[in-house]
Amino acid sequence: MERKFFHTMMFFFLLFVSMDATIHVEAKLCSSPSKLFRGLCIIESNCLTTCEKEGFDDGKCEGLFRQCICFKSCDTSPPVQKQT
Repeated sequence: MERKFFHTMMFFFLLFVSMDATIHVEAKLCSSPSKLFRGLCIIESNCLTTCEKEGFDDGKCEGLFRQCICFKSCDTSPPVQKQT
């Protein structure tokens, strides 16, 4: 009986430790109002399509005045300098 309890507790301990060991990497998002979208942004799929045409990854209707805001991943690494 003691042995079964020990194995059960060890199983849950290892399960807990393995869940905590996952690495989460999130890219920083940059946002910019769409330059091509005109009017109130009500349908997000229209905003998304316009943002994709502008080279962004995503687009959402945001704010009190319902602007189309475009999003893309920002590169936070320093720029690579070319050696001449």
